[in-house]
Amino acid sequence: MGLLRKLFDYSAIFYSVTGLLRTGNPLSAISLVQLDVTSGASIHSAVLHIAENHGCLDVLISNAGITSTAEPLLNQLHQTFDTNTFGPAVLIAAMTPLLQKSQGSRIIFVSSELGSIERRTDRNYMFDAIDALAYYMSKAALNMLAICFAKSSEKPCKDLVL
Repeated sequence: MGLLRKLFDYSAIFYSVTGLLRTGNPLSAISLVQLDVTSGASIHSAVLHIAENHGCLDVLISNAGITSTAEPLLNQLHQTFDTNTFGPAVLIAAMTPLLQKSQGSRIIFVSSELGSIERRTDRNYMFDAIDALAYYMSKAALNMLAICFAKSSEKPCKDLVL
């Protein structure tokens, strides 16, 4: 459980499952790369690191998520969307060549039920009173991003999980 807790401290996490398939040892197969999804330089550095050390990317877990309280609202929207939606889109685009080199690549989008439009319309929804406009919107957009990647003619990977 400690390992899982540590994994979710990162804004994006990468696994190399090739080592797992070769050795059968899950600890030899996990490679973590911490990055800032709002930084092009950080994303580029992660791409280079994975390419040089692994040659491909088997699993990308997109776990970025913040709730901004910045003022005015426009700043809050920019901060939240930059991390929760735009960052993952740019990250996946940058990682696509590495994902396509893998025999069984996967992208896992960690979203939130707060991004569900259907649940947001339900007045009895247990989180209805939460005031997080930018977060709701950004996670709904992330869900759409996942569906668009899944239906794209140039899929970045073999399988997407939301």
